[in-house]
Parts: sequence; structure tokens; C-alpha cells
Amino acid sequence: MSSPTLPAAPPAPSRRGSPTKVLATLAVLAFGGALVLMASLALFTDQASNTGNAFSTGNIDIAVSPASAVVTMPDMVPGDQVTAPLDVQNNGTLELRYAASSTTTEDVLAAELVLTIKSGVTSCTDANWAATGTVLYSGRLGSVATDVLFGDTATG
Repeated sequence: MSSPTLPAAPPAPSRRGSPTKVLATLAVLAFGGALVLMASLALFTDQASNTGNAFSTGNIDIAVSPASAVVTMPDMVPGDQVTAPLDVQNNGTLELRYAASSTTTEDVLAAELVLTIKSGVTSCTDANWAATGTVLYSGRLGSVATDVLFGDTATG
């Protein structure tokens, strides 16, 4: 007679979980970490508005009169003087900073001629020239290299 067979023992529980359980656990941990990270970032975020800012544009509109040759010097001899007005206006809305420069095609005669520029002259005639205004420049007429007579030629 044969000996009775014993029932088989149940398998021992595995220490390793199934891959699905591991992935699910990692997903839950990642989601929880993301929530904590977003909550902590929200604590350090701020925003403020300033509605008092205003921006506007303006313009500079330079006009000169006369628009053609200012000074003509026919038949001049040493000691002659020519006085002629050049009215420069800014018809724009912004302040104007300007400069004047002089360039000629030759140096010899230009270096011997004296150019005087004044502002605020009330009557621009030879007789009244010295009576009013402020001298902005007085010196040689110019040279083949550009001479800055007054003002600042830098942009800005």
C-alpha cells in the first residue's frame, strides 16, 4: 500500500511585487511630488500692477527761412560786411538741441573770412548787428574739414 500524498504547500509570497504594482507606486509618488512642488512654487509667486504709466510721442519739425542761399557776396573787398538773417525754428512739440557746422570747398579764402552767428537779434541789418543778440560763434568761415561752429553734434 502506498503512503498517502500530502497536499502541496502554497507558494511562498514573493518579495518583489509585480511590475504593474511598482509602476503604479512610482506614478503615485511622482504625482504627489509634483503637487508638493507646485504648491511650494505658488507660495513664492507675486504680481503687481501699476496703472499710472503713460507714454506719448512728440516730434521735432525744423523750419528755416529763407530756404535758399542766406549770404551772397558779390564784388566784396577787404573790410566789407554782409549781414543776413537765417531764422531757425522748431515747430514741433519736443525741445530741440541742434548744432551748426561749416564746410567749404577750399581753405584759403574761407580761412580769411570771418563768420559770426548770433541768436536773439531783433533787427538783422549791418547797422544794428552789434546792438542785440548773443554771439554763438565768431571765427573763420570754414574749411574743407567740417568745423563745428556751435552746439553738440552727438546724437541724443
